[in-house]
Amino acid sequence: MKKNPKSTSKAPVEPKVTSVFGPLILGKSLFYNDVCQQLYFVDTHSYDIHRFDPKTNEHIIAKLGELPLAFVIPVATIVNHFIVGAGPQIIEITWDGKSENIEQQKVLQTVDKSYGCGINNAIVTPRGSLFISTFSETESGETQFGKSAILKYKNNQLTPVLTKLSIPNGMTFSLCGKTFYLADSHTTSVDSFCYNVETEEISKREVFFDFVQHQIEGNPYNVMTDGDGRIWVSACGGNLMIRVCQHEKKEILRVKFEASVITSSCFATSFLREMYVTTGRYRLTEEELERYPKSGYFFRLTNLGSIKGLRCRAFCPDNK
Repeated sequence: MKKNPKSTSKAPVEPKVTSVFGPLILGKSLFYNDVCQQLYFVDTHSYDIHRFDPKTNEHIIAKLGELPLAFVIPVATIVNHFIVGAGPQIIEITWDGKSENIEQQKVLQTVDKSYGCGINNAIVTPRGSLFISTFSETESGETQFGKSAILKYKNNQLTPVLTKLSIPNGMTFSLCGKTFYLADSHTTSVDSFCYNVETEEISKREVFFDFVQHQIEGNPYNVMTDGDGRIWVSACGGNLMIRVCQHEKKEILRVKFEASVITSSCFATSFLREMYVTTGRYRLTEEELERYPKSGYFFRLTNLGSIKGLRCRAFCPDNK
């Protein structure tokens, strides 16, 4: 009798979710610097910049003024220099990542009020520029829908890329760099665009992954690309992250958290085999906090099988 051939099917991935510390008010904008092997992120409404060492769990916090922080991204060509979104301003800071004090800071640009009242998020493009998303609110804190934008920061200038948005949050690019993905949290979908690497213009907006169609609670908040080109989508009010096939636009993997709002994520460690995730508790009700008691915590995901990440792009001030 012939023996049955060994099965070539892979065992299902069952990620292990571990809370590392917390809670933060609204942690976001995770960035892994693979040169110094450190994680950086902000706590928006505590006005703090964080550095976390995934090997030793060392955690350093530095306060930066009294403006809500949107992102922190290292400058590629200068050690200990970072670009930070603070309120409506783009700031360059010098920080050794060891002290609780920011050594130097310089305002580079300020977002024009016609594009929003503050910065919401940012990502470095394949050309090394910065795409910045904004938000627009009334003086009483109510969202002004359709009045936010994505702006490009290059050569110390801000120019509009996409306007008439509501709550643009997560942004990412495909592996080849020809597709741009956006999560506008006022909508129920992550949308894709054609991205021209030479001109950095985006066009041909299409729905990539719709929460209603896939019966997912909440709204999209963050998006991230992994080493296989899969797109990770996180939910605001849905306590989960979903790994989506970039070709078939179908769910591959679902990871649940004891947190309601999943705000940012990135891969870290030497081989980019672990994922780190920030969450928030800002404006959550007592009922929501009781339902999701670890909202605002900082998480580590392990046991990801063959899944690995991509290196985060640092900002290149001299890009052409």
